[in-house]
Amino acid sequence: MRPFGSPNKKNPPALTDENSDDEEEADDPEEQIQLMTHDTSDTENEDEVEEVELQSGDAALAAELIDNDEIELEVDDISNLSDEEDNDRYTSQSCKESLAKFHAIARKLNKSPNSKALFAELCGDHECSRPHNIPRDVRTRWNSTLAQLSSILRCSAAIFEWQRDKRHGLSRIYHINQEDLDLASDLVEVLQPFYEITLQVSTRGAARISDIVVFIDQITGHLSSAILEKRENTPRLYGMPAVQVFS
Repeated sequence: MRPFGSPNKKNPPALTDENSDDEEEADDPEEQIQLMTHDTSDTENEDEVEEVELQSGDAALAAELIDNDEIELEVDDISNLSDEEDNDRYTSQSCKESLAKFHAIARKLNKSPNSKALFAELCGDHECSRPHNIPRDVRTRWNSTLAQLSSILRCSAAIFEWQRDKRHGLSRIYHINQEDLDLASDLVEVLQPFYEITLQVSTRGAARISDIVVFIDQITGHLSSAILEKRENTPRLYGMPAVQVFS
């Protein structure tokens, strides 16, 4: 006879998680809201953590460092998804790789005080606007992806020099280039209305149900324009992964 209940299944060994030190998502929605309102990303005082180098011959792409658990929406979950075309400026894969590079920059600066000090010094040398830091993009913080992308653009001149530093910079696989900055700029334009609407909705007594309907229409129209318009010098955004756009 078998004992009652489902047999215990042995879970496979957990893969190395690039974000193991980041906040774990709480099961309780109230706890999630608390996480959104308390940002401690720039207050950690940990000893310098050496960056993990990819040693294998077939080094995984930087995008693979993003844990699948961080992705709420998959491509298979999207209805009527447009196919990527040859003349698309971005692809889903290229977007994921660029976003993974930005994540690696933020993590390095957050975990290494020496790297952060050098970065701040270079920001001053290049007269970058303040603040001189790159915040982490965390699922439980609204608009954290927008904040990270904006800081990447703001401190790009310092990043280009800092990332090449052999002691405190990044492994070459994480180095950003102008194409990465172009993506960041386009994504900021896409995400900015989400931030503005979040401010309106978050203000006590400022948003009603009728307003929410208007906001949804605004977002729908904004995304449709970003995808479909073919104005001169405007990139087609078919390749931008929706899972990241709604971060």
